[in-house]
Amino acid sequence: MSTDLVCREDRDGWSLLVLNRPDKLNALTIPLFKQLRQHIADIRTDDSVRCVILRGAGKCFSAGNDLAGIGAGERPESRGWHSETLRMMEKLPKPVIAAVHGHCYTGALEVALAADFIFAADNARFGDLILPDMKSLYQSLLLGERLLFETIDRYEEGAFLGAISYSCDVSADAMRNAIRERIPDGIYEGEDALDCDGASTDRACRLKVRITKVGDRMEFDFSGTSRQA
Repeated sequence: MSTDLVCREDRDGWSLLVLNRPDKLNALTIPLFKQLRQHIADIRTDDSVRCVILRGAGKCFSAGNDLAGIGAGERPESRGWHSETLRMMEKLPKPVIAAVHGHCYTGALEVALAADFIFAADNARFGDLILPDMKSLYQSLLLGERLLFETIDRYEEGAFLGAISYSCDVSADAMRNAIRERIPDGIYEGEDALDCDGASTDRACRLKVRITKVGDRMEFDFSGTSRQA
């Protein structure tokens, strides 16, 4: 098995890039991002490659940022370095397809959103922090805008607005019922690290949340969350 953190395999006119840390669920580290960045730069000038497919080795696409690396003090080469790498993939003059199976969380979701297309397996699971970083938010807004205009062009504005009104009402009721019936009453606590690209890294940026659930109501307490977050 290759020891490369990102493997490249050239086939008939296209390249396969594989995130290759299957024993760590392809958790994202700075060394992995460096190899991904180099592959993107190489493919950009390779006229024999007309399409790129990006996937993860093993059980999933990627479980997201490697918190062990963050805790050990890993630092990018410059502020916004991760975002610059993803922007390089966005602007690659060749279509990029993210083939997602299994987990695709936090930083891995940003990687997938930087592709032109996402092909999701039946077991694909997408997720981000309750407070997404600006990169994830920006990518989500771009995707939503594109889908919005495509839908209006296809079905016209009146049909679209009617569907949205119905979906919002149904979704709100479904969410309320799901919270009431499927989540046991109680207190839930969690803590995680935030992507700090472009922000001060002098102090750790951590998100801490305490959720109190009673019936169909949920209260969120972010006491203990870093000011930067």
